[in-house]
This record gives sequence, structure tokens and C-alpha cells, in this order.
Amino acid sequence: MDKLQNETIKDKNEYIRTLYSFGWTMPDLSNIFNISVERITQIVSYDNKDSRNKTNKQLSTREIQVMDLISEGLRNKEIGYKLKISARTVETHLARILIKLEAINRTNAVYIYHKNN
Repeated sequence: MDKLQNETIKDKNEYIRTLYSFGWTMPDLSNIFNISVERITQIVSYDNKDSRNKTNKQLSTREIQVMDLISEGLRNKEIGYKLKISARTVETHLARILIKLEAINRTNAVYIYHKNN
């Protein structure tokens, strides 16, 4: 496989993980991407060994604020209220956090965040 093809697969897998973290079901993702549910399961549960070497320095100040509040168990609407931003903006920050930390959902992001902190 050439480099471009590897990058395309990596991007697709990250997109699948992000959609899954926002509540898309595995059967829905399987239908959309024409991939078996078993393969979707592998993609969303893949523990990227490189994520252990990631540092929280790659997160913006606002993303760190969002992660701290997520770690406290707050929901998007509550985080938005505390930071004076909309819940939708919180979702956007969370999506970027998931990509940067290569996490599959918010719980996994909290784990990676605190593991590297």
C-alpha cells in the first residue's frame, strides 16, 4: 500500500471512531461505510499505542478547560453554561479533542488525558 492509501484509511478510521463516539450505532456505520460490523468493532475499539506518547500540550487552552469539566462528569450543556459557550461549541471542541488524543469516545478521552497529564 502506498503512503496516500494508508493516510486515507487512517482518516476514514478516525472518522468512524468520531461518529461512533457521538452515538452512531455499529450497524449504521457498517451500512454507511460498507464494512462488516466486526470490522467496525475492531476500528472503534483499537487502542492506538502511539496515543500513550501523546501529550496534552497539543490541546488548546479551551480544549483543556472542556476536558477538565468532562472529567468532572459534566454534560455538554453544563460545560457550555460554565464556559459561556453553546452546547454545540462544546461538541465541536470534543470532536477535536477526540481526534487529537485519538480517543474513541469521551470516556476514553478522559482516560488518555489523565494518563498523559
